[in-house]
Amino acid sequence: MEGERAALRGLIRAVGHTPVLFEDFSAQTTPSRQACLDALDSADVCIFLLGPSCGHVFPETGAISNT
Repeated sequence: MEGERAALRGLIRAVGHTPVLFEDFSAQTTPSRQACLDALDSADVCIFLLGPSCGHVFPETGAISNT
């Protein structure tokens, strides 16, 4: 969904807002999940683009990992 994400970034900027995308986060000591939650806390609007699958399913347990 690279094209959709790029288009949405441009649209958000075009209407005068600042987009914050996961891939914009730099390396930090804060766990990535917490950094995302902190960004959500400061956001006025949140838009999720979700594809047909997300994460990895471990066949041994059926557990899903988003990392």
